[in-house]
Amino acid sequence: MAMQPRRAQQAILEYTGGALAVAAVPGAGKTTALVMLATRLIKDLGARPGQLLILTYTRSAATNIRERIRRALEADGIPSHGIKAVTIHSFCHEVLTRYGARIGLLPGFEVLQEREREAILQQALNGYLADPVNRRDWRVRAGLDADAPEAIDPTLKAMERSRLVALKALAVMKNLMLSQVEVCEALNQHGLSEVPAMITHYEAERRRRGALDYDELVLMVNVLLSRDAGVLGRLQDCYRYVLEDEAQDSTPGQKRLIDQIVARHGNLVRVGDANQSIYASFTMNDPRYFREFCETVPMISMTESSRSCQSILDLANGLVTLVARSHPDEHVRQNAFRAHLIEVAADGSNPVSRRGAVKWLPTEGTKDDEIQAIAKGVAQAQAFRPDGRPLSQAILVQTHEQVESYRKALLALDVPVVADGASNEEVRVCAEVVLHVLRFLAIDTDSDGYRRALVDAFVAYWRGIHHLSRWDKQLEDLRGALLVFITQRRVDWRKLLNPDGVLYPITGYEWPREPGVWAAWLEFVRQAGVLLHRRHLSPVDLITAVADCYFRDPYQLSVAEAIAMMVRRMLHQHPDYRLKDVVTELAMTNFEGSAQRIFRVSRDETTDEPDADATEPLPVRIMTLHSAKGLEFDCVWLPGLNQSRHYPWELKQARVSDQRLLLVEHILKRLAQPESADAADPIAVAAAEQVAERLRLLYVGITRAKQILRLGFQVPGEFSQSKYPYLVAAWHITELARVHGESEQGAANPGAVTR
Repeated sequence: MAMQPRRAQQAILEYTGGALAVAAVPGAGKTTALVMLATRLIKDLGARPGQLLILTYTRSAATNIRERIRRALEADGIPSHGIKAVTIHSFCHEVLTRYGARIGLLPGFEVLQEREREAILQQALNGYLADPVNRRDWRVRAGLDADAPEAIDPTLKAMERSRLVALKALAVMKNLMLSQVEVCEALNQHGLSEVPAMITHYEAERRRRGALDYDELVLMVNVLLSRDAGVLGRLQDCYRYVLEDEAQDSTPGQKRLIDQIVARHGNLVRVGDANQSIYASFTMNDPRYFREFCETVPMISMTESSRSCQSILDLANGLVTLVARSHPDEHVRQNAFRAHLIEVAADGSNPVSRRGAVKWLPTEGTKDDEIQAIAKGVAQAQAFRPDGRPLSQAILVQTHEQVESYRKALLALDVPVVADGASNEEVRVCAEVVLHVLRFLAIDTDSDGYRRALVDAFVAYWRGIHHLSRWDKQLEDLRGALLVFITQRRVDWRKLLNPDGVLYPITGYEWPREPGVWAAWLEFVRQAGVLLHRRHLSPVDLITAVADCYFRDPYQLSVAEAIAMMVRRMLHQHPDYRLKDVVTELAMTNFEGSAQRIFRVSRDETTDEPDADATEPLPVRIMTLHSAKGLEFDCVWLPGLNQSRHYPWELKQARVSDQRLLLVEHILKRLAQPESADAADPIAVAAAEQVAERLRLLYVGITRAKQILRLGFQVPGEFSQSKYPYLVAAWHITELARVHGESEQGAANPGAVTR
């Protein structure tokens, strides 16, 4: 039986063309609405599947939408071939693969991964700091004592911040289509000389490789469409309707690209929720563009949500109302939230709101005391069966360090865990081995890229077998030593690829001190030689062969299997793809940030028996709030709410860790639009934006919960309050606890999910 659309979904189905904004609250069913709309455009309005361009934020969301549309069409006997539901970067890569030669792009261009970008920028920074005068000036700008002996940890942290500043400058430059020359001149005028040096080196190295980065993909498509009216006309003719999901996360470059494609027909539907915009601090994503769109075109508000029970919805709405009425800063009052409150679904499909669904759990003592109290509560809740089935539980925290702390505490209580901080890194390492080996196999000539791919594959493999969760200087030294060996001309390293060759040591090279590295490297290269003889296999079979050569752990094998399944779906959509095309698509997959959503596997799932009892407790998910976006759980734990550095209310509580980051963004935005430059202090503006985004992050955390929500905070002693004032819960936390929740003093039994 067909699902009955809700009021707002029915209004969306009446769309026939033009611009339309859809503002959707959490759990409103916006993905369902997009699927229903796309299906109707094809079934009732005569659009062909290939005339729809559906742009999403993640690859997993694109796959989900595409599969749901396919099933809906095939249920009515309508062919679904040609449905285009992709991420913006996948779309840009496809356009540039087909038409990039018109603007000078080389065939088979490489897409730089994050680690490669950081390595290039670090190389640039090292070159800049080789000058003693530059190094002294840089230390002063980085807040280090220029006259004191250099300490390793502060220096490495300062280098990391410089890389972040340079990455931000590159993102702003490319999104706002500024020239490299004017950007470097402007930054030099403001005394930020290391940033132009890093940008110049990075861009030169990128061009030398014939590579692009993610921002460059969007930039180059914008350049292509502005210069070649023929290509623009083809895209406008091809895509009769453009549907954009998660529109609150658009960047200036993405907005410009979409505007060009829809300029002829104007058929654009943008779906999003400005109240869930939580990435602006790290990227060029800006909810302002979606808000402006909502104010200038017809808009439908999807305010009915069936995800959460009434008590949880009341708390989320209470946060929105509290900020709008009581926040002392006007910028935060007006920009933190859009004033649309969540309503329960009219069809009665929300979870039942039991007594005690929302509880506040103050813990007397230290941070470790709170961790232990929350862990005990989670363990007790594992036995709770409100609907005769086990609860899905998640602990949502702010940092990866907190993920690890809660993981250890739960494992000590024998609670099964999927910790996204650790699990994501394991997935990422496995995926990097597969990706770099495939890249090695896809390159036909003995080029720099060919060698670099093999070295990067080995470094990822070495990380995996030694369970190294963080990239550090030793790994960088290992990579550097191997690159020196593999790029010098005194030894023909390719002889090592002979599977029947003799393992022999090479002297005269300064190898890192890790034991066994040389033997492991030789064996790794020998296996690569085996794989070279299997290049005739399909990409799917090659992935299986890579796993057979390098993986033994069941979890690693399951990740490889999941990548193979992803590639199989990819080839179904693009039967003309060759290995290099598969490699490029995989390189644009966010393995680190979306491990569970991409693979749907965990260490616990790979070791469970197939016929395991469905009533067994589910593994508890531990992840950062940013990683939880788009997910939902029966029971959610939000600890550490007293940390005003993570949940600030007043602007003075915001943490602006590196003012150079803000200064660079302010300088370049003013360079792009001098007539609309904000005269306000950029630090104050950044503090207000950070407070607003952190409030939205709390809102996202609250709205992940379906039936039960537990909010924890410490109650520090008098000494702690005086020495660490940020440990005192911000005003909005205590006010929400007073108005919208029952507090269990002392958190004696935080696992008591009902009374």
